[in-house]
Amino acid sequence: MSRRLNQIFELPGRLFVLFIGLAGVYVVIDAMHLWLTTGVDLRFALFSPTGHDLFSRLVVVVLAAIAAVVAEAALTQYRRTSRELRAEQSRLLTLYEKNPSAIVTLDHDMRLSYVNGKAVDTMGLDAADVVGQVCYKAIMGSDEPCHGCLVDQVFSTGRPHSRIKHETTAAGCENWLSQSWYPLLGPDGQVESVVEIASDVSALKLDALTSLPNRLLLRDRLEIALAGAKRHDHLLAVLFMDIDGFKRVNDTLGHAAGDALLAGFAERLRGIVRQDETLARISGDEFVLLLPSVSNRAEVGNTATRILEHLAAPFVLDGREQPVTASVGVAIFGGGDSTAEELLERADQAMYAAKSQGGNTYRTSGPASFV
Repeated sequence: MSRRLNQIFELPGRLFVLFIGLAGVYVVIDAMHLWLTTGVDLRFALFSPTGHDLFSRLVVVVLAAIAAVVAEAALTQYRRTSRELRAEQSRLLTLYEKNPSAIVTLDHDMRLSYVNGKAVDTMGLDAADVVGQVCYKAIMGSDEPCHGCLVDQVFSTGRPHSRIKHETTAAGCENWLSQSWYPLLGPDGQVESVVEIASDVSALKLDALTSLPNRLLLRDRLEIALAGAKRHDHLLAVLFMDIDGFKRVNDTLGHAAGDALLAGFAERLRGIVRQDETLARISGDEFVLLLPSVSNRAEVGNTATRILEHLAAPFVLDGREQPVTASVGVAIFGGGDSTAEELLERADQAMYAAKSQGGNTYRTSGPASFV
């Protein structure tokens, strides 16, 4: 640096500091600081040994030095920030990819911009096939957005939404999903994209032995069906079933035979359940059939009779045929303020009334306003 300064200030073989003296260095530094910070027009003479005015050259050198320092500091900060951003992106990507929940992001056009590994597994699709496609086409195989799309609501309201829903993807994968949608805001504070996080809760909603909905899922569906019946003023029915003599099968043939009977019982009943109805195993040998909308009491009675008929053929347990019957209790909602628990309780009481008559029959209980 001293050699370059010697060349600029025409001082071959001599140091710049020695040329102007230490005091001169301080004068120049103070003067330049005052000029840079206040803009005061400074006037003082600085000549080379050949008589040239060196002040303008000094200004150029100082400003160049300042610019170099500032540029180096900015570049250092940029590099540090870039490293930190890359590290943060890597951490986030790892969290997304290793997350046990399915995670996808969607833009305003409902197009999938990101799909993590768990989402690929849940959908049964290849990420390369779905990224860039609209979600309803890629996941559900539909040409139209889903009815009541919650993604659209998040974009319009900026508020998160959640639900639990049974879904069948275009690839045929069936899952009970706990889904949540969250807005991702851009620099202007507006919703830029939406992230969906979905967890498979099938194990929490389905009975492990029969794969039927359990009590929790039945309760959810009954609450929804009851609200619909009240809103649209139509009938709803709950059929509570208990296997006659189930304890005898368990005691004489063992628990393995009892489990086989429960699984076979569920399979028989599946054959008569319509798509909008729910068959659930709520405990032990107790099953419930929810009919969310019925025309009249006779329709409910026909369903109960059909259940008993489907159970007429004996079950083969432990290599032997075993006759099996059931007691069925019916509760019908026809208006009023009945709750889901009250309906189940009335159906349970009606089932015990049927069992007290020897089983293999059904009995009906209804609200006083409907009987």
